[in-house]
Amino acid sequence: PDVSGKAATNALTRAEAGLIAARKRCATETTNSVAAWELGRACFNWGELLKDPVAQEKVYTEGVAACRRSLSLDPKSGPAHYYLGMNIGRQADLKRNLVALGMVKDVERAFQKARELDENFRHAGPDRNLGLLYHEAPGWPISIGNDKLARKHLERAAKLAPDYPELRRFLAFWAEHIEGPLHSVRVGR
Repeated sequence: PDVSGKAATNALTRAEAGLIAARKRCATETTNSVAAWELGRACFNWGELLKDPVAQEKVYTEGVAACRRSLSLDPKSGPAHYYLGMNIGRQADLKRNLVALGMVKDVERAFQKARELDENFRHAGPDRNLGLLYHEAPGWPISIGNDKLARKHLERAAKLAPDYPELRRFLAFWAEHIEGPLHSVRVGR
């Protein structure tokens, strides 16, 4: 049996079930900011598994709307800001044009606010994603890309969540392909 195929099918099934449940909860609990950002998270997770860019755009747009709804109910929700940034970021990735460049600042603001409100959310996710954003975005004068800022946020994420596997993989990539090891970073084993 194809174990990887079964794992992928299980991931799809779980993500779809999560999206359906989040939509129902958000529809019935219309003043619950947590239900709204959880829908934003479910949209992001589902969109990551879709292959069709049109379907991805639609679900990420739904995720953005859910997070904005959450923020209208609770402007100090770190998770809502975080998933707003995640969904807008994926929308920008799909566009890959001048419109996407304009969205980069929205992503940056969302992650900065998420960091301000809850720096430890999703294993230092706000700093980790700011680091990736600053590394991947084009540099000045076109956009906000800046490897020094990327390094700063990745180092901070490594201090906050040294055992997070995804961060360890990226730091290994950075060391090998970008500019050597981040010397001040010690990641867990």
